[in-house]
Amino acid sequence: MGNKPQGLLRDYQSYLNVDFTTGQIKYGSTNEETNLLIASANSIYSRSFYSNRFMLTGARRNDIFGAATNLFNKNWLYRPLSYDGQITIFVPKFYEYFKLNNSNAGTGLPFDNLVLLSNDEMYLNRIEAHIMTNQLALANEELAYFVGTRTQGYNPITDVITQANIVARYPVITDEYTPFYTLTPVQSSYIKAIAEVRRREFIHEGVRWFDIKRFNLKVTHQTYNTPDAVLQKDDKRKALQIPQYVSDTGVEKNPR
Repeated sequence: MGNKPQGLLRDYQSYLNVDFTTGQIKYGSTNEETNLLIASANSIYSRSFYSNRFMLTGARRNDIFGAATNLFNKNWLYRPLSYDGQITIFVPKFYEYFKLNNSNAGTGLPFDNLVLLSNDEMYLNRIEAHIMTNQLALANEELAYFVGTRTQGYNPITDVITQANIVARYPVITDEYTPFYTLTPVQSSYIKAIAEVRRREFIHEGVRWFDIKRFNLKVTHQTYNTPDAVLQKDDKRKALQIPQYVSDTGVEKNPR
């Protein structure tokens, strides 16, 4: 039987039961059971993530949060939690704490709590490990449980995941998921399923970049009235540039 960490994963329904600001604070709180490691970073992200033009535009809302992207063809709990920004759709995950350094002048530094490690991410990694060791029955059971905790009207009796479901929904596409290790066709379908769940679970948090790197994915950014910006699978820009102070010592920069 699969492991069902009841009460240890993020309870998205609880975010729908509170107001906007409370939800922002709650996401990065030490009181959330799922949050294992939190960093308080000097950042103005909470001021801009709802209007950043490379976030989630309204035109893509159904592509990300539509019921057709849910393994049970039901509505995600993420969708009613998301809000319309000026030009984007955003999920409230960050709340700014402004630390005063001069109360008279009203100056200080803004900080955001960032969840660096959570039970949610660990559980998805566990499911991926089941897939890579061909324990697909366990993967089916645990993935169904995880997705169910993010699904409106989830019914554990009727909402189940099978290998046939996964393969049909995520057919293998030649040269799409190409990690350095070998995947069977069935594993490729399951890995894409997990990556798509992570894509929604950690929206705005940057975790998608790790999947883009390790699965060698092509990325296309659509911009208004200009050609698409494409990051190819073998694009040299996927390797971070070495710091300027290092290259100043004579170390050759990464090619671009």
